[in-house]
Amino acid sequence: MSMAPTDIAHLPLHLLLLSLLITTSSSAAEAEQPVHDLLLSFKASLHDPSGALASWSSSTPYCNWPHVTCTAAATNTSSVSVSLSLQGLGLSGDINASALCRVPGLAGLSLANNTFNQTVPLQLSRCASLVSLNLSAGAFWGPLPEQLAALADLTSLDLSGNDIEGTVPPGLAALRGLQVLDLRGNRLSGVLHPALFQNLTSLHYLDLSGNQFLESQLPPELGGMASLRWLFLQGSGFSGAIPDTFLGLEQLEALDLSMNSLTGAVPPGFGLKFQKLLSLDLSRNGFSGPFPTGIEKCLMLQRFEVQGNAFTGELPAGMWSLPDLQVIRAENNRFSGRLPELPGGVSRLEQVQVDNNSFSGPIPRSIGLIRTMYRFSASLNELNGSLPDNLCDSPAMSIIDVSHNALSGPIPEFRNCKRLVSLRLSSNGFTGTIPASLGDLPVLTYIDLSSNGLTGAIPAELQNLKLALLNVSYNHLSGRVPPQLVSGLPAVFLEGNPGSAVRDCRTTAMHH
Repeated sequence: MSMAPTDIAHLPLHLLLLSLLITTSSSAAEAEQPVHDLLLSFKASLHDPSGALASWSSSTPYCNWPHVTCTAAATNTSSVSVSLSLQGLGLSGDINASALCRVPGLAGLSLANNTFNQTVPLQLSRCASLVSLNLSAGAFWGPLPEQLAALADLTSLDLSGNDIEGTVPPGLAALRGLQVLDLRGNRLSGVLHPALFQNLTSLHYLDLSGNQFLESQLPPELGGMASLRWLFLQGSGFSGAIPDTFLGLEQLEALDLSMNSLTGAVPPGFGLKFQKLLSLDLSRNGFSGPFPTGIEKCLMLQRFEVQGNAFTGELPAGMWSLPDLQVIRAENNRFSGRLPELPGGVSRLEQVQVDNNSFSGPIPRSIGLIRTMYRFSASLNELNGSLPDNLCDSPAMSIIDVSHNALSGPIPEFRNCKRLVSLRLSSNGFTGTIPASLGDLPVLTYIDLSSNGLTGAIPAELQNLKLALLNVSYNHLSGRVPPQLVSGLPAVFLEGNPGSAVRDCRTTAMHH
């Protein structure tokens, strides 16, 4: 029977003291419940089909249990910091957060890569000592609870790869110590509240990518997050321009704004202060105008990806010779000008894709001097001149595509690129014969030399190759076609050549 306050006030003093003593001792007993009992209560509510937690037992110190880590607290050697690493154990069932959050010193909790199929438990907000919370890919759904803002010590929050929906609650701005926020691959929607970015100034990792229902412009407040090193916003419905404030993100190492609806010019000065930038991806947006030359100052840049926009003008010349640059992807834009000569001996370039632009002039000879180059793709441009005879000198070269240009002269002997898989030279003005040395390239699988002015016979040496495609149509080839090329190939295209043997061969091919 409960008592009204007036009833309590009229109790004799000894009964009042006894009542208080009982209440205090029961709550103290609850608070002082042994840690192994709390953890076993938490375990009891879980479904653990693989028995990953089967050895948890009160007969063993909980610090020795599998998936439990105990660390002496730095400030107080008598207290212990506890972390539970329960990721990928096939767990489901209920999460007994009320027991879990009474574990003293619970600093880390990972329930990632499990199948809980429930909303994010609100009671996790009572785990006041949590520093790291990882619920990624745990089959959680429903809204993102604003109550998590009560976890004042939290430095890392990962809810990625779930079905969390609704807006990002502005109350999370209270987590001022947060350094890592990963919400990628959910169903978040709506507009991002400016307070989130004004207050979370300790963040160095922010990932909101793959939330396609967000309807936001890039918040200018992001530019004030001076500690930000990794910013991933790809595929999340962002529109508008890049705010000028982004120019101040001097600690950035990776910036990915790809697959959005961003438009306008990239702000002048972009890149001037990005001394630590390793990876830039602005691909598949609607950016236009020239690309700022400040990118030449990004001396640590490894990846430059701007494909699928409407950029015009020249690619900044100095960018090509950045010492650590490995990837240039600028295809499907409106870039023009010449491809510059590169510092061949020291360049670390591996991949250059500049297809479908308006580049003109010759192919740089230095491409063949870059030992790491494995893909050079510049189709659908206005390149002219001859094919450099050293183009295939890189031991790594695997893919060459310079089709649909205005190149001319003979096809050089390609002897050195033993890793060449694909050679596409179609729709140019190449003349002379097909080099027999192509038959000595052991992994060459795709050859497209169609729509040129090639003459002579198809070399018998090509029969040495395990070709998936041979297209030599629409040239001036003549002579007999090597029989194995007709009978043994999945795809062979010989039409449009005047030689009678080629016509005979097409008839033969139909009978096979």
